[in-house]
Amino acid sequence: MPNKDPKAAYEQLKRWRAANPEKMREIERRYQEKNRDKIRETKRRYYEKNKQKADEQKRRWREENPEKIRDSAHRSYENNKEAIREKNRRWAEEHPEKMREYSRKYYANNPEKERERRQRNAGGAREASRRYRARIGTVGRRIQHWAQNHDLQPEDWAVLWDAQDGLCYLCSQELAPDKAHIDHDHRCCEKDHSCRYCRRGLAHHACNALIGMAADDPARLRRIADNLEIALKDTDARLALKPQQDTLLLALGHARPETTAGYTLTDNPEAAAAAEGLPVPARLRKVAG
Repeated sequence: MPNKDPKAAYEQLKRWRAANPEKMREIERRYQEKNRDKIRETKRRYYEKNKQKADEQKRRWREENPEKIRDSAHRSYENNKEAIREKNRRWAEEHPEKMREYSRKYYANNPEKERERRQRNAGGAREASRRYRARIGTVGRRIQHWAQNHDLQPEDWAVLWDAQDGLCYLCSQELAPDKAHIDHDHRCCEKDHSCRYCRRGLAHHACNALIGMAADDPARLRRIADNLEIALKDTDARLALKPQQDTLLLALGHARPETTAGYTLTDNPEAAAAAEGLPVPARLRKVAG
């Protein structure tokens, strides 16, 4: 005969539940499967009606049960590893800027963890990098460098190349596509980076280095060119007289005129007169005392 006392009935039910946990779990599982939509709707209405209270309860529970949260997350990841990895991969491909910003903040806030992780995975990272570089090849690495450092896609690079007719924009000489360097104004972007505002063109490595050594100063480069032109003319004149100077030095008794230091004239007056008649540098006209 059923117990008519509500308190006694509740206590009896409580004892039965405590004594039969497996049966209770099975009953709850069947009920949830049968009434999934009903339970979800009930929870949704309760949350909308008690949002602040529910959020506070959830926050306190998370603070009081960090181990349970970690265990639950770990079990969920282990049970759905491939699906989670694929989801994360798609999200990273769709949000590259957010991924870079997230990584930058994480590295800045966790330098010790990042250092330990890199040391722990140094060998594997090197091997993975080697395999990746071998897979994408030289062209792939250049395309990746353009995209990451210069915000250039292959079609953008092709527009630059066609605009210059395949010539260095500095010296107007032919460029090799795999040797072309992207020159930019360093007042805007840092080294090995550029944007559409500071990018100046494609150049030889030597030409790019030359203007960099001259601090991108056209006036300085003009002075260098003018002085180099004068020096070349002077050098050409001296080089034209080199055979005569070597012949004279041999006549003076110097069998190997590789050095010009310390030459002396002998007592031969004809040789001395011939030496004085040549416009040789002053260092070749040393006469012994």
